[in-house]
Amino acid sequence: MKGNRKSAKVRNIDIKSIDAETGGHVISEGVISGVLGRVPETYRIGEVCWALYSYKPCVFFKIARIADGLMLRYMVSGNSIRAVNNKTNGPVYEDSCVEFFFSEDGKHYYNFEFNCIGTALVGYGSSRENREWIEPLRIEKILRFPSRGREPFSEKKGSVTWQLSVYIPFTFFKEMHLLKKYISEGHSSAYGTNTGHFRANFYKCGDKLSTPHFLSWNRILTEKPDFHRPEYFGDLIFE
Repeated sequence: MKGNRKSAKVRNIDIKSIDAETGGHVISEGVISGVLGRVPETYRIGEVCWALYSYKPCVFFKIARIADGLMLRYMVSGNSIRAVNNKTNGPVYEDSCVEFFFSEDGKHYYNFEFNCIGTALVGYGSSRENREWIEPLRIEKILRFPSRGREPFSEKKGSVTWQLSVYIPFTFFKEMHLLKKYISEGHSSAYGTNTGHFRANFYKCGDKLSTPHFLSWNRILTEKPDFHRPEYFGDLIFE
């Protein structure tokens, strides 16, 4: 599978100059914009892996890190939007949803799933069935800045765009010992000499929208939609 894997850079951005522009080291939408504005790469979530679900909204993401955590922004354009679920660890994948699955060993991984109002579903484990859901108090440490606000709403049809910015502090990743070692020491990874080399996939879905869809960044070769397949994760390279 290695020859088919995509790769994305996670640039390390010095936040000091951004602090000067935004008025201090408090993570906000402005700080995330400042960090990601220094990142030249934008990646597309554009793989339609299952012919039965051919609808393809336009979805991009940017990613970077600062000393304390990861920053992500999803940018979505499509023909409808839905945000019914507003309880942590609820079925946000039924709504207009973006996802980030992240692994240090290619076997165990976090699933971070967010609907368009920032409601989160987060777990950790080795498969769809073998997972532990992260407690809501811990998930609160993940900062989310949805362009559509935080109030739930039923599906709205028509041309629509939205964004979601996310900050995940490195202290959140309690189960990822190699990541913690890399961040604290600046070396070591799950792949020996490949310093800062991790695995991930990024997704866009909407199981209960009028046009269900399942898009991925790195292609998945399964018969039916299944995002919980770490063997199809791409490479995430920390710099």
